[in-house]
Amino acid sequence: NQDGSISKLEFRVNIRKLVDPSGRGANFNMDEVDSLFSELDVDSGGSINTAELKEALKTLQQKTVDASAHVVVANERAAVWREKAALTRRIAALTKLTDAAVDQLELATDASKSLVKNSNDTKHSGVGKGSLNRKVV
Repeated sequence: NQDGSISKLEFRVNIRKLVDPSGRGANFNMDEVDSLFSELDVDSGGSINTAELKEALKTLQQKTVDASAHVVVANERAAVWREKAALTRRIAALTKLTDAAVDQLELATDASKSLVKNSNDTKHSGVGKGSLNRKVV
């Protein structure tokens, strides 16, 4: 009403216009609006004067700066975690490949041992033993 201060009713009306400019009944919580008004009305005089409004705007601006700094830090941390996740995926893939290579090596080793054993069994099975014991005349 141009008197240099904002009453609770004026605050409610103007906040409603900001939140729901079309007047279609957007989700609007009057308790939150009243709580904000109480925060801004530092002297509890029932209205927000110019000094209170300026101080509130400075505080909100500082909170915005602080929140922006927190967002930057959170984004940096998220980037680090994304890098760690990508590295973990690469390690998992390499581990899978390594496990497959170890399995193949074990199969090859077992097959090689089996061939050596079969070869040794054939050599020591007595085949040709009689010919070694014959006397040559």
